[in-house]
Amino acid sequence: MARWLTIALTGTLLGALGCDDGEPMFVPVPDAGPRVDAGPPDAGMEPGPVDGPIVRCAAPVPGRMIVAEPGDPIDAALVVRSEGSPIDEVTVNGVRVAVDAAGLVRLSHASRFGVNTLAVRATNEAGASTEQVCSFVVSPSYADESAALDGVVAMQLNPEAIDDGVATDGLDSLNDVFTAALAGGLLRETIHTQYTTGGADIKTLSCDLEINAQCIVSSEIVYLDNMPSSSFTTALTPIDGGLNFVGTARSVTLSVEVRGTERVTTTNWTTIPPAFGASVSMSSPGTITINDVTIDIDLRVFTDATTGELTAEVTQVNSVTSGAVTAVFAGLDTTTISAHPIYPGLDGSTLRSQVEAGIARHITGASGDSVRRNISDFLGERLGAVLDTLLSTIAVRTLPPSFDLPALGGGTTSYTFGSSYASVSATTSGLGFVLDTSYATSLGSSPETTLGVATLPGALGGASSAMPVANLVSERVANTVLHHEWRAGGLDGELSLRGIVAPDMIVAPDMIVAPDMIVAPDMIVAPDMIRVDSALPPIARTQDGGSLEVTLGEIHVSVPALEGGLFPDGLELTVAATATGAIVANGDDPAWGDVALTELAFGADATLSATQREYAYALAAVIAWRVTTFALNEGGPTMPLASVETTAELAPYGFATGTVLGTVTPTFTPFAGGLEAVGSFGEVP
Repeated sequence: MARWLTIALTGTLLGALGCDDGEPMFVPVPDAGPRVDAGPPDAGMEPGPVDGPIVRCAAPVPGRMIVAEPGDPIDAALVVRSEGSPIDEVTVNGVRVAVDAAGLVRLSHASRFGVNTLAVRATNEAGASTEQVCSFVVSPSYADESAALDGVVAMQLNPEAIDDGVATDGLDSLNDVFTAALAGGLLRETIHTQYTTGGADIKTLSCDLEINAQCIVSSEIVYLDNMPSSSFTTALTPIDGGLNFVGTARSVTLSVEVRGTERVTTTNWTTIPPAFGASVSMSSPGTITINDVTIDIDLRVFTDATTGELTAEVTQVNSVTSGAVTAVFAGLDTTTISAHPIYPGLDGSTLRSQVEAGIARHITGASGDSVRRNISDFLGERLGAVLDTLLSTIAVRTLPPSFDLPALGGGTTSYTFGSSYASVSATTSGLGFVLDTSYATSLGSSPETTLGVATLPGALGGASSAMPVANLVSERVANTVLHHEWRAGGLDGELSLRGIVAPDMIVAPDMIVAPDMIVAPDMIVAPDMIRVDSALPPIARTQDGGSLEVTLGEIHVSVPALEGGLFPDGLELTVAATATGAIVANGDDPAWGDVALTELAFGADATLSATQREYAYALAAVIAWRVTTFALNEGGPTMPLASVETTAELAPYGFATGTVLGTVTPTFTPFAGGLEAVGSFGEVP
C-alpha cells in the first residue's frame, strides 16, 4: 500500500526532511523524526503566491462508491490546466505522470478495500503548485445498511466456562447454574412432580414375604413428600453434539406411607407347618432414604429445524446408580416373631423389619430399576429445561435496544439495535453460538447517497483462546456503525479548533507537526468557525497483530474569512488520510488510542504560499486525527458481546431474575477481519 503525504514545507521543516531546496514534494511518512518548532508565521512578511494550475478529477468522480475487488486496476482521469505558465510537472501519490497537450492525465490505480485517494500535485514553470485530492471507495460488495448483519457476533464457551470444577465460587460456569438449581429446589420439585402427577410409582401392591406359596406380607408405597440433602456433586462436560451431565445427590429421603395386608401377627408359628392366620390391614407413615443417587445423562444442544430456536433436550440416560436404601416405618408392629425350625430366617424378626427389608430390596434390586430410572428421566428432563431456558436467552446485552451517540459537531445520533440467535455448534471443545445483529439510525432530511456498507467476504472463523469465554466481532459491525453515523450526519459539523488541539494530540514520532504550529487558532481561523463535512464514510480494517486501520476521504473543511488572519479570504480544504490505532483500554467497549496518521493529503481551492501550506497541512492533520478518534471512540462503534440471562423460570430455585452471565472484564485483540474479546465467564454487572 502506498504511503503518502502531501507536503509543501520550507525552511527548517524541509531541512528536517532532507529537502533543502525548498521545492514541495511528496514524501512517505517517516518512521521517526525530529519535532520542529517553526514558530508563528508573519503573514505580512511573505509575498503572495503565484496562481498555480487548476486540477480537476474527472474519473472516478470524487465521493463515488465503486464495486471492485481489492487490487483491481481502476482507470482514472484528471484534467490539469494552467493559465499563463505551462505545466512543468504533475505527480499522483508522489509518482510523476504524463500530461497530454489537452491537459489530460490518464492512469491506472491499483485499488484497495476502503477509501482510495489520488493525491495530485501540479506545478507550472513559474514554480506555483496546486494540491488536489480525489477520494472514492472500493469494495467487492455493499451491504444494505437496513438489513441485519448475518453471523457477525460469536461467543465460544470453553470447557472452563461450562464447568470450572468449583461450585463454591459463584456463578462462573454453566455447571454452577445446574448445581445451584438442584440445591435451590429443582431436585425436590422434580421428584415431587414425578410422584404426584401419576407419572411414576415407588412401589405398587406386591408381596414382600411368601411362605409355602402363601403371601404373608404385601405392601404398596404411597408418596407424600421428599427432602433431598443439600450436598450435591455435579460435573458438566462438553461432548460432540452437546453436554454430558453427571450428578450425585448424597441422599434423597422420601416421606411415604406403607399400606397393605399381613398375616404375620395372626399366624401360629409354633406349629409345623405354621397355622397361617387371617389377612389384616396394615398402614404406617415412614421414610425411604436412598443414598448416593447418581445419574449420568447426555444433553443435546441444537437448533430446532422447525422453529429455528436453540433447544436442549436429554438424548440418553447412560446410567443411574444408588447406594444403600433405608426404609423406616415406626408405626408397624414390632412384636418378635416366634422361632420356627423350618423358617429360621424369621427368628427375632418383626412385621416392621420384614416390611422395611422388603421395600429396601425392592428399590435396590432389579424391580427398583424403574424407581431409579424414573428419578433420572424426570430429573434429566428438568435439567434439559433449565439449560434450554438459560441458553434461549442468548443475546447481546452490552447495547440497549435504543441509545444515542454524540455527533462530531454537537448533538446526538439516535440508534436502535437488535440481536438474534443464529446457530450453535457443540463439540468437545465447548459450545459456540453465532448471532445476527441489526443497527438503524434516524437520518436527517438530506442524508448522503450510498450503495451501502462496504463489505469484504469471509466468515468469522473460530475462537482460539484458552480463556473460559471468547467472543468474536466482525469488522463489518464497526463499518456498519461508522456508516450509519456518517449517513446520519454525525461526522459533520462546526468544530472549535481550540477544542480539538491539545499537546497530546499529535505526539506520535512519525508525525512532523509540532503542537506549537497549530495552537494559535487565531492565525488560522476564529474559534468555533471550522466547518467539517464528510462526503465519504470512514472505513475500518482490523489487522493481525493487534492494530486497526481507518481510511478517510472527501472530508471538506471550510475555513471562513478572517481579516488579519493567515487566510483572510478563507480556505476550502479537502482532506484524505489513513490512520492506525491500537486498543489502549478494555471493557465492554474498547478505547482506541495511539492514533497516528500514516497517509495524509489535502487539496485546496486556492494557490497557497509556503507558510499557508504549512498551516493547511497542520490543519488537515488535526482534522483527520479528530475525525478518526471521534469515529472510533465517541461516535462508535459500540461492540456487541453476547451473554445469557436468568429469567423468571429460574427464580423458584434462588436465581435473581435478570442475572447476566457473560464475559467479565473482556480483553480485546484485533485480528484480520474482526476483534476477539476474551475473559472469564461469570456475572456481568
